[in-house]
This record gives sequence, C-alpha cells and structure tokens, in this order.
Amino acid sequence: MVKKIKLGLMVCILLFSIATVEALIVPRIDIKSEFRTGEIISFNFTIYSDINQQIRYILGINCPGIPSALLELKTKDLIAEKPFSENYTGPLVDIFEPQECVAYFSLIEPYETKVDKEFRIITNPSFSFELKTCKDQACSEKSKIFIKNENIYFNYDSEVPEPTITATLTLPDKTTQQLTLPTSIKAEQIGTYELEITASKQDYKTITKKQQFAVIEKQAEIPFVGVCNANNKCEPGENYQNCPQDCRLEEIPKIPIQIILLLIIFIFILIIFCFKITKKTIKKSKR
Repeated sequence: MVKKIKLGLMVCILLFSIATVEALIVPRIDIKSEFRTGEIISFNFTIYSDINQQIRYILGINCPGIPSALLELKTKDLIAEKPFSENYTGPLVDIFEPQECVAYFSLIEPYETKVDKEFRIITNPSFSFELKTCKDQACSEKSKIFIKNENIYFNYDSEVPEPTITATLTLPDKTTQQLTLPTSIKAEQIGTYELEITASKQDYKTITKKQQFAVIEKQAEIPFVGVCNANNKCEPGENYQNCPQDCRLEEIPKIPIQIILLLIIFIFILIIFCFKITKKTIKKSKR
C-alpha cells in the first residue's frame, strides 16, 4: 500500500513538472526576410503561458559585421492564457555592409530555450578610398607639411574606377575653393588647410573624408654642432678620427728591451735543462 502511494506521488510530481515545462510556449518570431537601405531593423515576438508565472529573457540580433550591443536581461510576469508580445527595434541598416543576420529570443528562466530566425541586410557595399597630398605630380612623396610658395599636389587611390568626387579646400583664412581631383595649388598662405572630399559611385556607399595639412614659412634650419672643440684637450666624444688636433693616435704600449732579453734567457735556460734531463733518462734506460 505504501509503495503504491509513493509511486502515485512520483507520477504526480512528474506530471506536474511536465505541465510546468510545457506551460511556456514561444510560438514565433515575426521578422521581415530582408532589410534594405533606409529601413530600421525590427521584429516582434509573442510568448504564451497557460499559467501565471514570471519569465526572464533576452532579445537581440546577431550580425557578423555589426558590433554586439549590450544585452539587457528583461523580466515579465505572464498572465495565464494571455499572449504577451514585444517589439525589438535595432539600428538603421544604411551604415552596414550586406550580410546574413539572426534575430533571436533567448529564455533564461524558468528554463533555458532559444528561438531565432534569419534575415538579410541588403545595402550598397562600401569601397576603399585614399586621399593623398603630395610634393610632386606623380605623388611619389606624400606629405602633410609644405613650404610657402611651393606646389601642393592632390590625388587619390580608389578601389572602384572613376568615382564622382566633390572636393572643398578650406584655407587658413577660412575661405574655400572647389577643386577637381587630381589637381594642384600654390601654397600662398601660411597655416592649416583642410581638404574635404565626397566620393560616390552607383551601387556603392558614399565616402566622406577630411584631411588637414600645413604650410610653413621655411624649413627649420638645424645648425651643425661639431664634435671637435679645437682646444688642445681630448674631451669626451672626441677621438683621433673626428678631432685629430685635440686627440693623438693611441700607440700600442712598448715592452722594455730588458724584459724581452730576460724572457729570451729564461727560455734558453729552460731548453738546456730539459735537454739534460732527457739525456740522463736515456743513459739510465740503456743500463
């Protein structure tokens, strides 16, 4: 009898657990299959429970080329048999590259589950564009510092051929000039210049770039300071090569002749001694 009661209780607990798990339903995420230029990423989700309970969840999008936003963990008290809907609003798609993305609803409590749906971002791709300020027409020497009255050459490198370019040059006196690149100007004013360009091409994003450069009076002259002071003193940093008038060529120290003679005599005596020892050893061995 006791065993039957225990078995019945276990069955009841199991059925209650299953009912609790199945009480929460995530039927769908409603999102467009694609978003185009000028549109904002958004989607709706709906969740339903047949009992009153509290849930904790996260909504978001995941795109390889879009930095992940800070995720917000939300809480909602669901009412039994009353669907709950929420709208997620994301960024404007214009600044993003074409790519495949995923919208998702992630349930954290009372248990973990996740529902997601794919969508596409369809926008114009960007292209690389480099603005160059140079000292020569071929732009072999790029620079951002120029001397007054010399020519400044403007050019560019573009990933796409023949983009439409609008260029505005702001001079140090705040007046502006419209330029058509590639071109050149004479640096008549001293100060900071700013060149702003807009590069566009059909089926590509429009590129806007700004670049500053400066015009100075003349190149700074750095006086040459010689190492040699010519004061008849061999001071630190001076030597025979860079200051022969102050420093003498260092000579190899000479060994006194007396020491050399003593060394020769010592070697000669050592040889005679070794010879006599060898001779005595030979005589003894013959006996």
